[in-house]
Amino acid sequence: MSENKQLFVQFMHPGVEHKPNTGEKWNKSPHKRKFMRSKGRYIENGEVKEDLLQFWGEWEAQAFLIEQLSRSNTSEPEYLYEPYYSLPDSYEGLQNTDPFVFGENFYYTCCRQYKKYKGKFRSTSVRHLAPGSIILFGSRKNNDFILDTVFVVGENFTDYNSKNIVSDIKANVSQTYFETTILPLYPSLYTSDTADAQTQLSCNIPKERESDREEELYNGGLICSGDLSFRLYKGVSFSERDKYKGMYSFFPCKKYDDNSVGFARPSIKINDYITDNLSMGFKKTEIENEKAKDLWADVVKQVQAQGLCLGIYADLPKKN
Repeated sequence: MSENKQLFVQFMHPGVEHKPNTGEKWNKSPHKRKFMRSKGRYIENGEVKEDLLQFWGEWEAQAFLIEQLSRSNTSEPEYLYEPYYSLPDSYEGLQNTDPFVFGENFYYTCCRQYKKYKGKFRSTSVRHLAPGSIILFGSRKNNDFILDTVFVVGENFTDYNSKNIVSDIKANVSQTYFETTILPLYPSLYTSDTADAQTQLSCNIPKERESDREEELYNGGLICSGDLSFRLYKGVSFSERDKYKGMYSFFPCKKYDDNSVGFARPSIKINDYITDNLSMGFKKTEIENEKAKDLWADVVKQVQAQGLCLGIYADLPKKN
């Protein structure tokens, strides 16, 4: 068994914005970001407030195109969407949403939890995160690291594969999460004559390269590529912050205003912990509780300095 470690993780994922021809349908192409509108809760001046929010995030199921936006530069969004979903005839080829920021708790599973080395799948460090770990999900833009989600790892997690999805996952998450994140990984649970997802594609498992080094991987990873065991992490919510030195998961956001729609994702800079020009994979640094708190507070300060609030909840997208 690999040891769980408390890490600060700069986690890179594709930052390209969904266009209407793909953004309105359930995505079958590489992962992208959407700029969305949703009812939610946010923190402003230390207070919890509720309103209609605008924010960047991942949502690979369907969405209504609300409007095309006027933007002053390419860092701002071009389109505004309202997320929803409808069950497909088949999940084959459909992307899942990971991380998932809707509902009372954020969730992260699957993405980059394995790496291929010498023809075998082995688990990476993000498959073995200890509570209090911090993941900054973001992308590279103009050689800056731009942020869309801060995920603080909670103490409750579940290891799963196809054998225990129904018993250990389905009963403990929202129907929306199960149908938009878990089922795309295991289409055969929905349509019995459909093959399960190609995890190397759907979970961003990097292709093997000559430069891969064994010390970057954990020996506890499963060799079987057909039924890998993933870890479902539950993010720390605002109401749980006292158990984690005041830290909680959030997404940068603004209150929705018809006269001011759209904003650039905030750039985050922390020497030694964030690499500005990192474009793929993730960077990890082992930390302890006090350092985690300081790093989290630094991220919060930078987000707020760029005129943004901390979104702590967004309504679950409706099922049509």
